[in-house]
Amino acid sequence: MYKQTLKSKRDEFNKMINRYEVGLTIIENAQTKVSILQDQIKKDEPILEQLGKDLEVKSVELKQVLEVTNKKKEEVAQSSEIQDVKVKELEKMAAKINEDKQDTEKQKDRAMKLADSLSAKDITEVSS
Repeated sequence: MYKQTLKSKRDEFNKMINRYEVGLTIIENAQTKVSILQDQIKKDEPILEQLGKDLEVKSVELKQVLEVTNKKKEEVAQSSEIQDVKVKELEKMAAKINEDKQDTEKQKDRAMKLADSLSAKDITEVSS
């Protein structure tokens, strides 16, 4: 019985030793990977800093372009308003011209009727 207990305890200890060894191996692998990643981060840090600076510069440039674009947009809006006013003025002028044309046509028609109603006697009378 003592031998069986001793054997089972040895088996338990061997299992625990194996678990610890596996755990240590995993920890060592993880430490190696962490070390590699830290080195990579240190190596990439200047690149990241430069990218950050470039991003700031591009951001400033984009803000300037946006300001210019907004100014142009305002100018276009004002120009459109002016054009709309001019178009309305032209439409009013066209309407007035059409009215004048119609009046002229009416006067022409009346003059033609009057001319048709004149006789040769009336013309000689007016000419003398």
